[in-house]
Amino acid sequence: MIYFVALWAAFALYYAYQDQYAMIATVALRLAIPLVLGVAVLCGLAALYARMTIYTITNRRVVIRSGVALPISVNVPFAQVLSAGSFHHGDETSDIALEVAADQNASYVVLWPNVRPRHFRRPQPMMRGVADGRRAADLLSGVLQEFVAADDDDALPRIDVAPTDARAQQRASA
Repeated sequence: MIYFVALWAAFALYYAYQDQYAMIATVALRLAIPLVLGVAVLCGLAALYARMTIYTITNRRVVIRSGVALPISVNVPFAQVLSAGSFHHGDETSDIALEVAADQNASYVVLWPNVRPRHFRRPQPMMRGVADGRRAADLLSGVLQEFVAADDDDALPRIDVAPTDARAQQRASA
């Protein structure tokens, strides 16, 4: 979008310098069509990705199956999960991120769009927009605790629940 605004500004300055003010509106219309089409394509892709993504929680792993033309599956074994965190939105959906061991990082590009934003160095797989997210977070927490208890390990993975208001306060204080 910034690209189209910059183009329009350049053309506007050019035509204003030549006193051809009617051309400014014509250029704006010519640039608006590709902008609207680009936004429509991106919205369509987002809807397709949301519809084609499947999150599966088993007793040993989380499987993220995603992709439109070339679906891929990412397996996250519980043995590699260090912690899990959830963020609940107001519309009863949640984002659940999994922090994996340092030696098990997958590529940000491979995980996209099911990756925690702005974590490029150590990408974290993320289940995004999970309907009935509180139930999914509780289920994942219970399964992780059972897995750890079966391995007799002292370090329990945790689900950190941050309400929407608390997250907004964290951003405001930063």
